[in-house]
Amino acid sequence: MERTAGPIVILALVLGLAAGPGVCGTTVTLTLHDASGAAVPGAVIYLDGVARGPVKAPTRVVVDQRDKLFVPQVTVVQTGTDISFPNSDSVSHHVYSFAQPNAFELPLYKGGIHPLVRFDHAGIVTLGCNIHDSMIGYIVVVDTPHFGTTDANGSVSLPDVAPGGYQVQVWSPRLDPSKTIAGGALNVDTAPQSQLIGVARKLRPEPAGGSSLLAGDY
Repeated sequence: MERTAGPIVILALVLGLAAGPGVCGTTVTLTLHDASGAAVPGAVIYLDGVARGPVKAPTRVVVDQRDKLFVPQVTVVQTGTDISFPNSDSVSHHVYSFAQPNAFELPLYKGGIHPLVRFDHAGIVTLGCNIHDSMIGYIVVVDTPHFGTTDANGSVSLPDVAPGGYQVQVWSPRLDPSKTIAGGALNVDTAPQSQLIGVARKLRPEPAGGSSLLAGDY
């Protein structure tokens, strides 16, 4: 997966201890803001620096097609995950991706009967429909169990993160859809802590109508 460093957004990291018996790590809560301080929802955040390990549950994920949109538009999964692509629209769709080595094709269909697609290689997978060019979605495949997508407040919580050093990686279609962005180093220990990481590439405008901008600097 191609990555790039450089100022892009402001990433506020707040770490807290995970509680309860049998929990072997810390819950890491990350809040993503842009340079103006506004929350950035729908962004993928994950931690590099940890072995792949078991596939994070759930191992089967659904990306639906509704109102000629991929729902959700952005999905993040660990390598080895199966994804289902049901079509809940009244019209047929032909789902595909040219992203190597994760390329796949689901010929014209409606309903939920279709093969599952397994994603075994890390990378950015851009989804399209061969019938409706405005349909664009993204799957971010990562080699770590520590990942999530920011909520409306720009926050995501990653449970059971073992103490150690990590690199924070950020991806969003409002940055550069072809690359993940280096968000800086993160040192996790067993004490509550906070960390602020600044990156400053200009954010793309929020996509209208469910479509998104393609790769390249804004």
